[in-house]
Amino acid sequence: MSDNNTIEKQFSALWGGIIEEYGIDFLIYTIYFKGIIIDLGKKYDFDLRFLEASSFYYVSEDGERRFAEAISNQENGIWPYCELTSIEYYPERFGAANMYIHRTKVNAYPSIPNIRLEFWNAYFFIEANKVIINGEEYILK
Repeated sequence: MSDNNTIEKQFSALWGGIIEEYGIDFLIYTIYFKGIIIDLGKKYDFDLRFLEASSFYYVSEDGERRFAEAISNQENGIWPYCELTSIEYYPERFGAANMYIHRTKVNAYPSIPNIRLEFWNAYFFIEANKVIINGEEYILK
């Protein structure tokens, strides 16, 4: 059993971290982020893994700005680094991420995210059952 306050405290320690590596493994339902946190001039590595991740959704900015933002903040065609601006856990989950495409099977695959990561003006929503933060495993509701 996981303590929600402990998970939230662990997540808040990652705010402002710099993502150096990330990936999604569709075969084992895992999403991971590795990076560093700089606190009072000292660097600390972090390893964040979402297990049993059944769905995820990424969106950059809002409205028409979702396309312009990606271009305006780049240096020489690439982002200089990726900041984990914030990360939040929603034990009661929030809303539903339903994609509607007329006359397709996609409509039969709803999800209810319980994690929200923010990267500057972009959001990454995840629905997962477990998280590992620097080697410590927590069960998510």
